[in-house]
Amino acid sequence: MKKEPKVSAKQVLEGLGGKDNIETVSHCATRLRLTVKDESIIDKKAVEDAEGASGYFVKSGQHQVIFGTGYVGKVCTEFKKLCGIDDDVTISTKETSKNNKNTNKFQDITRTISDVFIPIIPVLLATGILMGLQGLITTLGYNMSAEFNSIFSVLTGTAYTFIPVLVTWSACKKFGGSPVFGIVLGLMLVSPSLPDKWDVVNGVAEALKINIAGIDFNITGYQSSVIPALFLGWFCAFIENKLRKIVPDILEMLIVPFVTLLTSLLLG
Repeated sequence: MKKEPKVSAKQVLEGLGGKDNIETVSHCATRLRLTVKDESIIDKKAVEDAEGASGYFVKSGQHQVIFGTGYVGKVCTEFKKLCGIDDDVTISTKETSKNNKNTNKFQDITRTISDVFIPIIPVLLATGILMGLQGLITTLGYNMSAEFNSIFSVLTGTAYTFIPVLVTWSACKKFGGSPVFGIVLGLMLVSPSLPDKWDVVNGVAEALKINIAGIDFNITGYQSSVIPALFLGWFCAFIENKLRKIVPDILEMLIVPFVTLLTSLLLG
């Protein structure tokens, strides 16, 4: 019998007390993850019996329903539609921490980081498969033409070279900022105008030197870097949200993007 994501989402929502009882919703590779306002009105049996659900448990204040790879994403999409939640809207880590009183800081941090990287994993997996395919072809003794080598280089190298773009996009989205700011910031970090840091390390290129107030700074790109991109994605969302609270509406469209991207890039 074919499973219907909309039916699954509706049954889970009803079991959790309806859309007015939902605070946050997201998903990982196999589980629908939710936080609720009132635990007392939850019908555990109804959630467990939802169509397609193979398990249900509560961990660190978060309700997790197991649906399996692939299907869980469809259920999450339908769940958000039923709740009237914009797919690009997320709740900040600070707010989530307040809502989950039983969650300790370490669990909160690890869950937040995993939420940032989960949307990126499929792209990295696809790239890994392509790299494996390229290696297999080489191992079997087949010589690819220069054209095919160029195509494979694009297919296998792009995601890892531009991974800062993926990370800043996902981090901005997770922390309540504008995803497009994350994309632009990530592209700035890997701009062709900046020397590749790995080329600098290997002595192939020289770092861009800038003198500010008598202090020399060596500037390089962040190609293939993850941690700096994660931090800058958070910082970008943080600055944007602060600015939106103080900048007048008439100037918001100009001031917020300019100051947000400028300060984030300078910090990087």
